Amino acid sequence: MGLLDLLRSFRSAPQQELRILLLGLDNAGKTTLLKVLASEDITHITPTQGFNIKSVQSSGFKLNVWDIGGQRKIRPYWRNYFENTDVLIYVIDSSDKKRFDETNQELSELLQEEKLSDVPLLIFANKQDLLNAAKASEITDGLSLHEIRDRRWQIQGCSAHTKEGVKTLTTLILFDNELGDKGAQHIANALTSNRTLMILSLKRNQIGPEGVQYVANALTRNTALIRLALSANNIGDDGAQHLANALTSNTTLIKLDLSHNGIRSDGAQSIANALTSNRVLTVLNLSCNDIRAEGARHLADALTRNTTLTTLELSRNDIGLRGAQNLADALIHNTTLTMLNLKWNQIEDQGAQIFANIASKNTTLIRR
Repeated sequence: MGLLDLLRSFRSAPQQELRILLLGLDNAGKTTLLKVLASEDITHITPTQGFNIKSVQSSGFKLNVWDIGGQRKIRPYWRNYFENTDVLIYVIDSSDKKRFDETNQELSELLQEEKLSDVPLLIFANKQDLLNAAKASEITDGLSLHEIRDRRWQIQGCSAHTKEGVKTLTTLILFDNELGDKGAQHIANALTSNRTLMILSLKRNQIGPEGVQYVANALTRNTALIRLALSANNIGDDGAQHLANALTSNTTLIKLDLSHNGIRSDGAQSIANALTSNRVLTVLNLSCNDIRAEGARHLADALTRNTTLTTLELSRNDIGLRGAQNLADALIHNTTLTMLNLKWNQIEDQGAQIFANIASKNTTLIRR
């Protein structure tokens, strides 16, 4: 299913804006790709000397695609456009094998940029219609793409000239659509077989435990999704249990937002149990729930064994001093967490002192 076709399949989508950064060497075919995405005529193409911006509108979705020139003299200015990028698309001329080393160098430098950290990467192996074009699998091996570990990435063979393989969905935002459990079931059915969607937001959609169970079941079979936002629904402890079951087997999801969901200590315990075996999740948001001190204790126990989580959001959970103490004790043993948010949890001055005392024992935590 094409990019815009899939967007059209979801009715009543609100106005959403996504920023897509389109980069690659000169003559890779970026501008042609951009025109194809915007459904414009590609008969006459002029190389980009600065930048082009096209907005692709469909069913309430606005994709703002930034095409930046790929000439050597322009590349140092690429970093001026990194801010707030949702998806990075890197285009490679599959037929120009002499420049593979050059394009590999540029891509490697991009992936080291802090402002692009964790940004999903879609590589278009363009010009597949040419006889001498390297296949996507060849480019994957030649550029050692399998060594990319810090983000979800995908390479796709395509031809901007023939339009084959271009319009494929990677991000879907369905914010505030009143989907309910039935709508969540439809989304889950699509996720089961989808191999391209990397970012999905179902924020504020009146999804309860039943609806999230469909999504959780899909996560056990989906191998593409890396970010899932379910904030501001009402999944509760039962829904948290369903997602926890999925986390024990899912191997791709790296960011999960469950804030504002009525999750209490039992739900926190379910998720904590999953964290002891999950080896891919790096960011977990449980803000504005009701896990309290008992839930914080379960999460603290998990932190002593988890080796992948780097960010844990627990603001507004009424964990109190006892919960803060448990988390602080866990941080003595945890060496991967770099950000722990405990705002508005009534830990008071004594709680602050507890974390100050473990500062010398934990060298990885940056923010508390």
